[in-house]
Amino acid sequence: MIAQHIYEDFFFRIQLKGRLTFSKKYQGKEIWIAFRKEETWFLYPHDAVLKAAFNLTNVANTDSWITAGGYSFPNVPEALLPALSEYELKLGKV
Repeated sequence: MIAQHIYEDFFFRIQLKGRLTFSKKYQGKEIWIAFRKEETWFLYPHDAVLKAAFNLTNVANTDSWITAGGYSFPNVPEALLPALSEYELKLGKV
């Protein structure tokens, strides 16, 4: 999905996912990831949050990351909630 900033000539390249996800193929490509955790949506820059995940979790040492080139969390780890909080989308009820 591609989204354009409302006021500036800036486009976001967004991958819609079912959960918190990282992939080697997204590194260095200015990709944003959107996913929903219960009733909360997050839209985060892949590389910035991946850096936090490397520092706060064991992602970099998993077989999935090393051999398959990706990792996704079935549940968002508590350690990453502070890093994700600034990317929480504040949506009003319709």
